[in-house]
Amino acid sequence: MLIAIKSCERDARNGANQAIRDTWGKNRVIFFLGRTTVVPKDDEIELDCPDDYDSLPLKTREIAKLASKKNFSHIFLCDTDSFVILDRLYSCGFEQYDYMGLFGEGYNGDGHFDHKISGPWDRKAPDMMMRDVYPWASGGHGYFLSLAAARMVAAIEPTHWAEDFCVGQILGPAIEAGLLTSYNHPRFNGYVVDHFSTTGQNKTYDPQWMHERFREGLA
Repeated sequence: MLIAIKSCERDARNGANQAIRDTWGKNRVIFFLGRTTVVPKDDEIELDCPDDYDSLPLKTREIAKLASKKNFSHIFLCDTDSFVILDRLYSCGFEQYDYMGLFGEGYNGDGHFDHKISGPWDRKAPDMMMRDVYPWASGGHGYFLSLAAARMVAAIEPTHWAEDFCVGQILGPAIEAGLLTSYNHPRFNGYVVDHFSTTGQNKTYDPQWMHERFREGLA
């Protein structure tokens, strides 16, 4: 399994990558950046895509391409503010599914629903009503892709800025057709992964948070 951290030049410089190395991810993860001016460390890979927030779907597609070429049976993708409890990650049953993580609305329905999605937070763009969408797993909490799912993500051009939403829309039709399997893990949030969230809070991520979680004995 490849544990892929979606990173960027900012996170490489501000200590976010190092906080994961110092805590749960030492010698276990690979950090993926877009085109950057920093010299990648041994556990960092520079991808041929932009490094900005809106280009995260392109970064995920490049990760999927690389993992597909290497024939990883599964990828786990998460963010630099995701604290992972590794023993629970390895034993959560990911190998049984093509797409697994923490899903939101619509997962237990018929697979289609309308959803109002906010514009990119850094540009304060207006909300958009998305029609007839498929459920998706949270990118912040992280999600698994099988080799078959990764190949599908690698082959399709993203059509939306929201990376996790985009992956759900790519895989949704194949899941509905029975070509891929998915699972909404009921204990993913707070048990397998603890994700720093700014929802409803006026604060930004500080890598010190990762060290605090580690001292709490979560790893």
